[in-house]
Amino acid sequence: MDAKEAKQFFGQLDYIKDPARRGKPFLVDSVVYRDDLILEAAKMDELNNENDINYIKGQIASSRPVKWNVDLFDSLRIVKSSYIDSIRQLKKFKYNLIYIKLSKPYYSKNKQRCLIYINHYCGNLCAFSGVGLYKKIKGKWTFVRSYFGIVS
Repeated sequence: MDAKEAKQFFGQLDYIKDPARRGKPFLVDSVVYRDDLILEAAKMDELNNENDINYIKGQIASSRPVKWNVDLFDSLRIVKSSYIDSIRQLKKFKYNLIYIKLSKPYYSKNKQRCLIYINHYCGNLCAFSGVGLYKKIKGKWTFVRSYFGIVS
């Protein structure tokens, strides 16, 4: 994953750049690997061609466990999963706990489409989990649709 390309993508990701949100949400430091969902989403709709599927399979095969780097995210605070767990165990929150868990972005061969697993928690009955498909339109990453989405 090219760092410059990833920083550009994450800087335009809806769940990260939400202007209505107060403060910086947490990003769990461990990259989430939901390769099963990424591959199934790649086989659907826009990415359903052999070249892109094989390219994404190659990205999955070359994946290794990594932690997120603070240089990629200007608007998130990176924390360990155990920190989120400790906050969630408290009975009273002084603020709404907002955190995000992300997979690495998986690009199409021409780098014009991208799949990413997102788990976004913004409070009781406020959450989303699923795979997002983004398309680069005029140099900007734009949300197209979600696959396997669960909303509360």
